[in-house]
Amino acid sequence: PSHGHLYNDLAVYLFELERYDEALDSLLKSIDEGVYNPERFRAYYNLGKVFLKQNYMIDAQKAFSKSLALNPTFQPAQIALDSLDSILL
Repeated sequence: PSHGHLYNDLAVYLFELERYDEALDSLLKSIDEGVYNPERFRAYYNLGKVFLKQNYMIDAQKAFSKSLALNPTFQPAQIALDSLDSILL
């Protein structure tokens, strides 16, 4: 069984504690283990948020885009991507 959603939940908790490196590790595990998880788009969205906190803007843009590719109706990723695009352009 996949534990991708558990790693994503842990990453959200670590993000709130501002433990971004650990959140990143947890999100990468979530993405790796959650290949068949229909909620995988959330892990990519959260990954984008971590990358933003670490000032990796291009990586954040890619993560938000991947989130939207997996779920085109996920508004938080679209809002984050639009905001980031306005900064990068």
